[in-house]
Amino acid sequence: MRVLCLDIEGGYGGSSRSLFQSLSQLPDSIVQPEVWCRRAGPAQAQYDNAGIPCAVTPGMPHVS
Repeated sequence: MRVLCLDIEGGYGGSSRSLFQSLSQLPDSIVQPEVWCRRAGPAQAQYDNAGIPCAVTPGMPHVS
C-alpha cells in the first residue's frame, strides 16, 4: 500500500520528528510511504538514509 504523507515543517518541528519515527517503523513489505515536505530541512537526509522517498514542494498550501 502506498501512503503519501505531507509535512509542512521539513524536520524542524515535533510533528515532523514524530512522522519520521512512525514511518521508519513501518514494515517495508506492507507500506511504501512517500513524504512531501513544504520546507527543506533536516528531514530530507533522515528520509534518504531510511530509504523513504521525500520531495520538497514549497508550493504546498497550509493553514495555521
